[in-house]
Amino acid sequence: MDKQKITYSYLKKLLPENHLNYFVDIGAHNGVSISNSFPFIKKGWDCVSIEPNPYIFKDLEENLKKYNDKVILIKKAVSNFNGITKFYFDKRGFLKDRKKGGKADKKKGMRSTIQPDLFKEMSEEFIMVEVDTITSILDSVNAPTEISIMSIDTEGMDYEVLEGLDSKYKIHIIITEDYSKTKDIKYKLLESKGYKHINQEGINSVWILN
Repeated sequence: MDKQKITYSYLKKLLPENHLNYFVDIGAHNGVSISNSFPFIKKGWDCVSIEPNPYIFKDLEENLKKYNDKVILIKKAVSNFNGITKFYFDKRGFLKDRKKGGKADKKKGMRSTIQPDLFKEMSEEFIMVEVDTITSILDSVNAPTEISIMSIDTEGMDYEVLEGLDSKYKIHIIITEDYSKTKDIKYKLLESKGYKHINQEGINSVWILN
């Protein structure tokens, strides 16, 4: 998880008038630390927060429990297929026993992924997790077909996530992390889906639907 928080005010300016207050956060982590969705949740937006790491998911549940009337929590990995898959962790630990907060996260390692070959620091240890396409997940929660913002933080799997996004879902803004091994094919895919790259914030690229 390397995302740099994109500000609430900046994203709001990009949205069309009369947009739905609906956010999809893929790789939501603990729901608060360096979160693109949390400022919107606090403003009363509906949100689907998706996180596959079972240890982090406990924090996500705790941190967002006061918003449970507006936020749907999904404990799954997201890719271009559905089923069960291996889920790998950072060599520095599973984050089972860390204290909450950014400093502890940085000390003990934050990265976890179903695509360990993209990173040098991944352990060979893994657990099995459920995986699904974002289209299937959105269908299952009866999400609106027009969604204001989708934030994707899946440790190098952003391309596969976007492959699983059906064209019936119109996302006004997509925030996605760039990794050198998948950046070019991901950009081509987003452009083919009608998105325009408008800004870069660290490794995060910001796209709007033309």
